[in-house]
Amino acid sequence: MQSMAIAVTYDFRDPVARYDRALRLLPELADQPGRRSHLCTLTDDGFVVLEVWDTQASYERFFRTFLAVMAEVGLSCAPRVSAVHHYM
Repeated sequence: MQSMAIAVTYDFRDPVARYDRALRLLPELADQPGRRSHLCTLTDDGFVVLEVWDTQASYERFFRTFLAVMAEVGLSCAPRVSAVHHYM
């Protein structure tokens, strides 16, 4: 069975300054093996991050590290993971 790309959406109701702090604390968050893309957009009450990963396994390796960073900077949300149907 071939591994399928996944999309992960984080819907944060936190100040975007916490996202910026996470990137400063752990710069390697910006360059992760297996992540095809990363996008952060502002919303009226926080921000949304959308990522595309090659496989569920590559995302899970990253997420273990990311959980600790989220706790340190005070971010919280439950990521939504879904299969990618089409990617350009």
